[in-house]
Amino acid sequence: MNAELVFRQALEYLPLLAILRGLRPQDAVAVGQALWRSGWRMLEVPLNSPAPLQSIRLLARAPPQALVDAGTVLSGHQVREVHQAGGRLIVSPHFDPDVVTTALKLGLECLPGVLSPTEAFGALQLGASGLGTGSAVYRPG
Repeated sequence: MNAELVFRQALEYLPLLAILRGLRPQDAVAVGQALWRSGWRMLEVPLNSPAPLQSIRLLARAPPQALVDAGTVLSGHQVREVHQAGGRLIVSPHFDPDVVTTALKLGLECLPGVLSPTEAFGALQLGASGLGTGSAVYRPG
């Protein structure tokens, strides 16, 4: 199932994502399964967590239906690493055209953070899946 469809289904089921700050790889599977059983469908591991790519890799397998994403993604290089680890959604605190275009080329959903109308329109013109504003997400369409 592609990332866009999983993202849409997750938003319809529960339009919130669990941000797992400081998640350690040894806790990832148990935490992911508990959240899935509790109704969470989107699980985010910020890249400033301990061994985040390992946690993303583990979460992407258990439960495999969850939309596992990476937060605090700052570069196209990090997008590629998240993709290789099995992440399907990229959340960045800022709008960086390289982050958005790299995510889209890899078939990932992307939610860049924006502050100004210029950033918002720039992100949407590149095809961002939605926009983050720090406390909320706007999803076009």
